[in-house]
This record gives sequence, structure tokens and C-alpha cells, in this order.
Amino acid sequence: GPISIGNHWLSITPFLSGNRITYCTRCWKIGHLREQCKNNVQRCRVCLQEIKEKEEHVCNHVPKYAQCDGEHHSLNGQCHVIQQYRADLKEEVTKALESGKLHRNDYTNPRSDFNMKNEDFPSIGKSKKPQQSVWNGVRTETGHDITPDSTKTLLLINENLVEMRE
Repeated sequence: GPISIGNHWLSITPFLSGNRITYCTRCWKIGHLREQCKNNVQRCRVCLQEIKEKEEHVCNHVPKYAQCDGEHHSLNGQCHVIQQYRADLKEEVTKALESGKLHRNDYTNPRSDFNMKNEDFPSIGKSKKPQQSVWNGVRTETGHDITPDSTKTLLLINENLVEMRE
């Protein structure tokens, strides 16, 4: 159904995420994760220079792509290698869905597993006696905390007001 935001009615539609690209944060190549990387050398995300000590690396800020050596960042969506990888991934996912190897979660049908029972959630009654607060004060029936310091301060203010009247 719709939702009102800022005096506008907007329709609510389900979010369908795209297929995510798998990439390594060690060598910045696509198709595998850091844990499966066969490269033992950490590389800079921008310039792809070898990083021996993180504090010592000074990036030259000239982007270099890990797949095609182009002058753009390794995960740039405009690169033909990334675009081809996404197209191939989408095709493989579509085939796997059609063959039954993969199944999409259906969020359109709400689950009816939950059954609300009042006895599962009993109400918590209010305590009749004042409770000790975390700050060593006493909680009054009005819900305000009174600490020994605040009581002294209020008495001092009251005495000053009485003196001012006289």
C-alpha cells in the first residue's frame, strides 16, 4: 500500500537486490574473496602497488584496474570487464533459477507462524513502593528521582527564598 511522506502519497514496492559481484580486498580482482586469494601480497585499492606496511604506503592516486590495467578504479561499473562479469553472473543466476538449483525468497506472502497469545506476554504491574535508583536516590510516586544532594539543594534554595521575603 501507499505511505504518506511530506504530504505526498508514495507507493511501496518490494526491494529486489541485484546480483552482487564477488571481489577480493587483497588483490582487487573479481571472482573470489580475500580468504580464497592465492596472492600473498596486499595491494592498494587505487594504484594496485604492493603494500608491505600499511603505514609506509604512499598512494600515487593514479587509478589502475586489476583486471585490464585500465586507468580506472578496480570496481568501476563503467569498465567493460565489470559489465561483462555482471552480464555473465545475471545469466548464470537466471539459468540456476529456471533449473531449480536456486530459489528466490518470496517476501510477498507474509508468514503466519506467529500467533499472539496474551498469556505469553503478561503485563508488568507497577510497583507500589518507591524504588532505589541507580544514582543512590529514591524514586518517588511521581516518577522523579530524589538524591540526597538534590534534597539539600532544594532546602538551601527554600531557605534563601524565605530570607529574601523577609
